Amino acid sequence: MHAHPTPAGPPVASLRVYEPLSAFPESERRRWTAHLETVADPDAIDELERAESWLRVIRGPTVNIPRTDLPHPRVLRIDDQVFVCPPQLPLRCAAAGRAAFPTLPPVLATAATADLDKVVQTTSPGHDLRLRTLVAGWQVPTAWLVAVGAQDQDDAAPDRSVPGRHRLLAEHALTRIHRVLRALRGLVGDVDIVGEIEEMAHWLQDFDSRSWLEIDVRSVLSLLPGEAEQAVDDVRLGVECLLEGDTTGVAAAYQRIRRRADRLQAVSRAS
Repeated sequence: MHAHPTPAGPPVASLRVYEPLSAFPESERRRWTAHLETVADPDAIDELERAESWLRVIRGPTVNIPRTDLPHPRVLRIDDQVFVCPPQLPLRCAAAGRAAFPTLPPVLATAATADLDKVVQTTSPGHDLRLRTLVAGWQVPTAWLVAVGAQDQDDAAPDRSVPGRHRLLAEHALTRIHRVLRALRGLVGDVDIVGEIEEMAHWLQDFDSRSWLEIDVRSVLSLLPGEAEQAVDDVRLGVECLLEGDTTGVAAAYQRIRRRADRLQAVSRAS
């Protein structure tokens, strides 16, 4: 029998926070330190997560929430310091399950809640329920990219033909986010995008101030041949116009972002 790679899942954008190793409780520090000599490649971790997802799809709801986590964290080494993003697969699956509860009959939702609570209690050290990884399918989340400046493109991205992975210090991201929020509230008030950016800021503030933020939208941008650079730049240029008070530039950038989101939605429906 020949081995085959795991089938690709839907394209997703990922938002990750890497905290310094010293920010974790002692038990977790020991766990992650034990894996630092055999750090898995990020693409290999992506493959493991896809395999776990397909396993739950194939075997059905009895294994819908994994009982054990993946062994390897994502690791950044910057200036001789180690930063870790735990996989948190059971916790992330539980969060996704809860998001689906409104679509379930009440009896099933109640049973699923008890199962999810049990999984979380047994797989989350110290009952730390903060998700270090957020994902969004079939979209390039504008609220995430407002944190990114041109200087934040990750030159270590393995596929340089598709821009779209950015890393920056969490404190720098929060500074930029708060500037954007002030400008947006003054221009358009409390619209949906303001709430989405506020939600991201609240999420990021929960972590150690020395953390690094990673925004990876390469998977989604691969659906837009010839537009990958513009997809990220349009958000950045829109933010710059906003901060300069250029409402015409903001409107033009928004129209480009909206048209691109509509095309991605059309592709998702066709798939």
